Amino acid sequence: MVHSVSQPYSPKQNGRAERANRTLMERARCIIEDSQLTKPFWGYAVTTAAHIHNWLPSRTYEDKSPLEHWTGETPSIGHLRVFGSVTYTHILGETSKKLDPRSRKCILVGYEWGSSRKAYRVYDPEQ
Repeated sequence: MVHSVSQPYSPKQNGRAERANRTLMERARCIIEDSQLTKPFWGYAVTTAAHIHNWLPSRTYEDKSPLEHWTGETPSIGHLRVFGSVTYTHILGETSKKLDPRSRKCILVGYEWGSSRKAYRVYDPEQ
């Protein structure tokens, strides 16, 4: 495979990537609209759209997900949640009193999947 560079401002030379970007942006637009969040959350919506795309089956890979095609392992979609839904995060602290709150109301804005951690991204509107 040879790496080639396209001319600036000429999307016709890179049609496949441009179409993939368009698809992700359309999905992100729908995610933002459905969640009723504002435009500053568009980056989280795009990464969530890409995350969902990588975990769901595709005809391109004979009804396997891109993740399964790449790793050979069937992914579980049990972790997927609704973008923009209300969620509660645990408040850490050993100095809290007996009747202090143990959780904080937040909004789910995506997923964090690193090499060893699996977590949700949340937005705290009070901070």
